Amino acid sequence: MTTLRNSFDGGVDGSVITVAGSGGASGDPLGYVSGSVVYSSTHAHSGTLSAKLPAAGFRSVGHELPAPAFWIRFYAWLQGHYTGSLVRLWTGLDASGTYSGGINTRADGTLDLICGGATVNLSGTVPLNAWVRLEGFWSTTGGAELRRYNSPESLTVSGSVTTAANLAGSVSTQEVVRVSVATDAYLDDFDVSSDGWIGPTNIDMPPRPVFLRSAVHRAASW
Repeated sequence: MTTLRNSFDGGVDGSVITVAGSGGASGDPLGYVSGSVVYSSTHAHSGTLSAKLPAAGFRSVGHELPAPAFWIRFYAWLQGHYTGSLVRLWTGLDASGTYSGGINTRADGTLDLICGGATVNLSGTVPLNAWVRLEGFWSTTGGAELRRYNSPESLTVSGSVTTAANLAGSVSTQEVVRVSVATDAYLDDFDVSSDGWIGPTNIDMPPRPVFLRSAVHRAASW
């Protein structure tokens, strides 16, 4: 069981994020960076820095946690509602292989959860010019789920959606993508885990384990 965490606080304001330099005080190093993503003090969810995905050109960062089931948690600061990708999941390392699903944004401000060829819409708009926490789960056997937290440190879900469609196979790269060429976007506290839902940073703890119902029943019977 593994959890990868990156707060982007180990960089230098304005400098380009690289895979080799992304660890240290930031946490676990990223597995993948595309385009000139930079450390920025303009908006920071925790600490003093976040990852700025500038509007010009393609920008993305990714963790690489090969797993048949995994959870993603990150904080996003968006400045406009556009149609595009926000999270993309790939079967290969370095965002290669087959696209397996993720999260898309819509021009109406809502999000789509994508898994196993299914697309389901999460109603309710993503707040603009504010931090919002997004958490997702994808699996080869347990479907997928997307949760949105408009109050970024809350335990109360603002909206959620699920699908019974499964991933076709294990995913190796979990990539967060800039959604528009019109505005900059900011990303902070980007974690990926094979252990369970991650939760907010204000209760920074290991992800909560997921127990099978039958196992819990047996334990209660002993």
